[in-house]
Amino acid sequence: MPERTLKKLSRAKVRVFKIKNRRGYAAVCLNNLTEGRSASEAVARLTHPLRRMGYRLAGKGNNGGDGFVAARHLANAGVRTRVYFFGSPRELKNEPALNRRILLRMGVPVRRPPAGPKLEKELKSCDIIIDALYGTGLTREMRGVGLAAVRAINGSGRPVLSVDVPSGLGADSGRPIGGAGACVRADATVTFGLPKRGFRAPGAGAYTGRVIVKRISLPRALLR
Repeated sequence: MPERTLKKLSRAKVRVFKIKNRRGYAAVCLNNLTEGRSASEAVARLTHPLRRMGYRLAGKGNNGGDGFVAARHLANAGVRTRVYFFGSPRELKNEPALNRRILLRMGVPVRRPPAGPKLEKELKSCDIIIDALYGTGLTREMRGVGLAAVRAINGSGRPVLSVDVPSGLGADSGRPIGGAGACVRADATVTFGLPKRGFRAPGAGAYTGRVIVKRISLPRALLR
């Protein structure tokens, strides 16, 4: 299907198809397994072969869970992989928590990020960066370590793949939530099911780069 004919998704519609249990929200259709594998496949399309190391920067939500799964697939493919996790393990729930534990059992390093300048220096040594910090759930501008991470990514000079939405970009507006310096500038964005509404906004392409749409069997109600 040509990209111009695809319907666009809003944040609200993404969140409708989630169910709540006693431990928090469990994603039903936008599950980490499918999305994480799609992200790892997109890495192979962007950077082949991977000669050095891939870094994944993961947040504490479902987007971070996608980053954990992508790291697992790439590690299984023999790629040296390191994950920087921006959050506390206690904040993880359901699939993201499970996928973090799997990575640790596999021996893949999952670490707290170093300070901004040191993080940027480390990122410069890798083949590709997967941005899985923030997704469609971000509604306010980033501060502190999140903002420092975005600046380190943009300053690294390495290829960047964002998962679902570049961290800091409004999924509906297509504009940086906290200004141009507070949004990842990706070389490509792998998004799931349908492009996000904001991706067609003027100037959004400077942040999304090439948009790769991966199908994940969305409920038919989302496609109407």
